[in-house]
Formats: sequence, structure tokens, C-alpha cells
Amino acid sequence: PNRIALSCENVFRTYQELEELSDQLARYLIYRGIRSNHVVGLWCSPSLEAVIAIYGILKAGASYLPLDGRYPYERLLYMIENASCNALLFLGNTVDIKFPGMVITYSQCFEKINGSFKLPIVKPSQSAYIIYTSGSSGVPKGVVVGHDNLINYICWAKRVYSITTDDVFPLYS
Repeated sequence: PNRIALSCENVFRTYQELEELSDQLARYLIYRGIRSNHVVGLWCSPSLEAVIAIYGILKAGASYLPLDGRYPYERLLYMIENASCNALLFLGNTVDIKFPGMVITYSQCFEKINGSFKLPIVKPSQSAYIIYTSGSSGVPKGVVVGHDNLINYICWAKRVYSITTDDVFPLYS
């Protein structure tokens, strides 16, 4: 638990910290009404916090939709609406966007909440994330990736790249 799980620009998080922070984020999302099979739009850039947020969203039983603020506004709005997002989670400053659902900031996820919120059991058949292609017709197309697909990919990558517990592995996907 005390080994380094994440590092980025001289900031480090241990496996225990990753577990505790992602659990807190998941419980906060559940407290705010996020449930299994909900979609949380994750407005972020690559960072330690993004990994913690992804893990927390998955632990809450929801799937995440990665949103890159550098995309055109219309494309982001289309993706959010098309994916039927239940909430937007901002890791940085919030953006004024037409969205009828919940808007949550990363820092809010670590506020004290009353009550205990049990994390759901996530089934392999549930969606993990939704990724949008550029769309050959000019309209982005969403692809839902399930937990079972993600597990298959991780097992494949571990085998192909010969990853061991002593390896440092960059985040590619």
C-alpha cells in the first residue's frame, strides 16, 4: 500500500492514497445521486487527479466520458448530450456550458459528507467509459467500452509488455 502508484511532475501518490482518494470521490458521487450505469463527463487534462477521478467514477458504478476542453464547444456539447451525461466533473475551473445536469468540481468531492455510502459491486457487463471517434461523416460517434473489454485489454497489455509489480508503466490509454 505504501508503494508509489502514480507520479506526475514530482507529485506522487501511493496505492493507499489512490484507494482512499478514489473511494472518497466515489462516495461523494453516490451522495450526489450518481448510480450504476450513469455517465459522468470528466472535463480534465492528463494528471494524477484525472486518474483518481476515473477510478472513483468507476468505483461508483458509473462510466466516464473523457472531455478535452480544447475540443470545439459544439463537439463537446454533442458528446455530452449524445452520451446522456448525468453529471459533469471538472478537475479545473468550470466552463459555462449548456448542461441541465449536475456540475461537480473535483475539490467538492473531498468535502465531508454525512452518512455512509456503500460502493456498489460493478459487473463486467457494465460500461466503463465512452470514447468518441472523429466520425468519418463529420459527426462524432460514441463507442461504449465495458469493464469486461477493459479487463481483457489490461490482461493483454500485461502479457505483451511483460509487466511485473516492479515495472513503471506509462499511462497510454
